[in-house]
Formats: sequence, C-alpha cells, structure tokens
Amino acid sequence: MKNKPEKTFAQLGYPGRLIAVEGIDGSGKSTQIYLLKCWLELQGLKVFFSEWNSSELVKSATSRGKEERLLTPTTFSLIHATDFADRYERQLVPLLKAGYIVLCDRYKFTAFARDTVRGCSPDWVRRIYSFAALPDLTFFFKAPLEVSLNRILQGRPQLKYHEAGMDLGLSSDIEESFKVFQGRLLKAYCNEERVWVDPNQRQPAGRETAGNRSAPLGQGHRPWPIRTRPTNMTARRKPTGRRKAASRVKPPRPLAKRFLGHALPGIRPSELTGRLIVIEGADGSGRSTQIRRLVDWLEAGGHATTQVGLKRSNLASEELESAKNGNILNRTTLSLFYATDFADQLENIIIPSLRAGIIVLADRYIYTLMARDMVRGLDSDWVKSLYSIAIKPDAVFYLKLPPEKLIQRNFMKNHTLDYWESGMDLGLSLDMFDSFVQYQQLLADKFDELRKSWGFTTIDADQSMSELNRELRSNVERVLG
Repeated sequence: MKNKPEKTFAQLGYPGRLIAVEGIDGSGKSTQIYLLKCWLELQGLKVFFSEWNSSELVKSATSRGKEERLLTPTTFSLIHATDFADRYERQLVPLLKAGYIVLCDRYKFTAFARDTVRGCSPDWVRRIYSFAALPDLTFFFKAPLEVSLNRILQGRPQLKYHEAGMDLGLSSDIEESFKVFQGRLLKAYCNEERVWVDPNQRQPAGRETAGNRSAPLGQGHRPWPIRTRPTNMTARRKPTGRRKAASRVKPPRPLAKRFLGHALPGIRPSELTGRLIVIEGADGSGRSTQIRRLVDWLEAGGHATTQVGLKRSNLASEELESAKNGNILNRTTLSLFYATDFADQLENIIIPSLRAGIIVLADRYIYTLMARDMVRGLDSDWVKSLYSIAIKPDAVFYLKLPPEKLIQRNFMKNHTLDYWESGMDLGLSLDMFDSFVQYQQLLADKFDELRKSWGFTTIDADQSMSELNRELRSNVERVLG
C-alpha cells in the first residue's frame, strides 16, 4: 500500500483545529482536557469535545463485547476503529470544516499503542487509521504507573478488565496485570515521536491547569510547558542515511499461503486442515440456495460442514443491521463495521472449523465487501490491507447474473428493493430501480477486476438451479480431490 504523507487539519486547509491528549489510564489527561474545554469556552470559542469509544452507533456492541468477553485482539481493534470512524466522519470533520476547536480525549495513537501491545500487526493498525488526518496539537501525559493506579482507585472501587489487560493473561492479580499492561502501553507510547507534557512536573503558581497553560489560538504561542517534537507518531528514527517520509511503513513480510497478508496472532497455517469454499454473488443470483444444496450434498457424503456469511457474527450483526436500517452509516464506518463482523466469524468459526478439518462454506466472503468498498470510493490499497488478515479460500465461485435479471429475481422474492443493495447512498439516481441497475453493474465490473487479481472462478448464474448445482458440485469435487 502506498501511504500518502500524513498532514494535520491545518495543513489540509480546515478552518478549525484539533487538539488531542494521549496517555495511559490515570495519567491525568481527561481532567486536563476538560479544564481546557472550559477555558476555551470562556474565551468565546466554538468548542466540541469527543472521547474514545463514545460513538452511539457502536457503543452497545462494544459494551456487550467487553462484558461477555467476546473480543479478541483483532475484533477489539476493529470495533474501536469503527467507533473512531463514525465520530470522525459524522462529527470531527464536519465540525472542523465549520471552524470549531475539537478536543479529543485520545486519538488514533491510542490504537497504535493498545492494539499492537495486544499483538496486532503495527503496519496493519496504522493502515486502518490512515484515513484520519493528524491532530494540529498533541499532548502526551506521562505518569508513573503507581501514580496512575492510585488515581484510578481513588475514583472508583476497582479496575476494569480490559484497562488492566486481563484479556492477555498477564497475571491473575488485576493490579499486577494493570501495571504490566499499562507499562507496555507506556513503552509503546514512548517509542513514538510526539508532543508531550509531563503532568507530574511542578508548575509555577497560577498555572496548574491545561486551560491557563494555553495561549489563545492564533497568537503563535506554544502551551506551557511542553517539549516539542514532530506530532506525527508514525515517524521512525533512522540512525543513518536519508530519512524517509514520516508515514512510510515497511511492506509486510511474505507469509504462509493460507493468509492473504498479515497472519493473526497465534495461528499456525499447518493446523488449518479443513477446506474453505466461498460462493460470491449478488442477492438474487441463487447463492444462498446453492449453499444449502451443497451442505446437504456434502453432509450426505460424510463431510462435516459449517456455514458463515455476512452479518452473522455474535459480536456485531445486530448493531450493524440496526445501523443499516437507520441509513446512518458513512462509507468508512460501514466498511469497518462489516470488517468487525467478518473478523469475529473468522476467529471464532472459520479458523476453529478449519483446525478441526471441517469444510467451511461461506455465503459471501471478503470479495463482496471489498467490491462494495471500492465502488463506494474507498482506496483499494486501504481495503486490501484491511482484509489482509483473512484466510485464503481453497476455492471461490462467483455467480454472475446481469442486473436486469437480478432485479426480476429480487421482485419475485420480495416485491421490493433494498436501499443498500440498490446503492441509494451513492446518489446514482433518485429512482431506486435505475440506481439498483447502475450499482449492480458497478459491482459486476469490480468483480471482474478482482477475478483477474485473485483468480476465482466465475460461473454463469443464468441457468436452472439444478444445472447450476451440478456445475458447482463438479468444481467442489475437484477442490476436495
């Protein structure tokens, strides 16, 4: 993926400014940014405050995932990225364009630290968040672990499971786990280049808060006291030689053929002895019917099978469906929400089934998601990187049918058209019929491009269900050997 140099909102020409605070839990950042908000408002400035993990769209899925301990490092990363994208697209960017000062209690640097400490690929995490510009000013609050722990316990009776890193099995004692986990986060933060302020440093009289340490915006004064470094936290120091662009990252190393890119933590490809067979195609192509027939045929032949598909995860399917019904999803949020749903099934159904030697039948896979994202204008390299965690299928069959016939099959089944399957969010046409035809043709064209890159098999779906089933069974037999 070719990364564009990261820029601040000011460098991008936004009239507003974004100020972020970062630091481990209990470092004092939340208190100080609240005081800064109050001070800025007293100056008569338009101010908006946003905190990490606060999107109403994603909050219930995140809370349930944490309470029921459904989150893996990958889904933990993706669901927080979905939350961030929703706030970024619907709040942060519009407000900055309107000239607001936006204060963020944590920004994408939190993910760079937390997700990589949990074992996610640093390159993968950074690429996921590459859609977001850099803050115009970032403060890093550095505090000793004992100080942070005492501050948290003074405010509430006990530590939270995930803030203590208990999901990583670092220690059975929650306070000890907190120290180890937050210590690793602190090290991850300190390995980055940043603007930071030490909240434990003694302040001169009358300058105890972030508010009265900050000069009015636009005067050219720096907040007191800070040590200044580049705010681009993705920059890397090179001891010798010409320094590369700050946002460049090394390409991923070649991995075993079972993965499309970044291998998930703790997965050995040699363990995945089952088969993954994917059926792709638009609604009305006969895809789901053929999956059911293949399951009956395979199980009658003594094969164990399991099924996966879009919007079927325990973690995100309900909330994703609800958000789609409300038509409140922007394209990046939509993409990351589906990626969360996919990753949950990947780690909890697909990989365990393949380990057990089971045949996994996917009623659509990442190719539909990638085609949709690209048609909606998302960068193809970003999309491919997002799904680089996926297992490579043993076979992919794309059931192709012209849009004019797809629409007739949809009418036979439902007598109506779906908003998203018609691409109405793209503004292709005010007429849903015309929009459906145009959108489905764009998807078909994109699948033709993906076929050339990924080498899957295209099958003409304009035939009887029995004929189509015979052709699929013949292809699956060859895959099973």
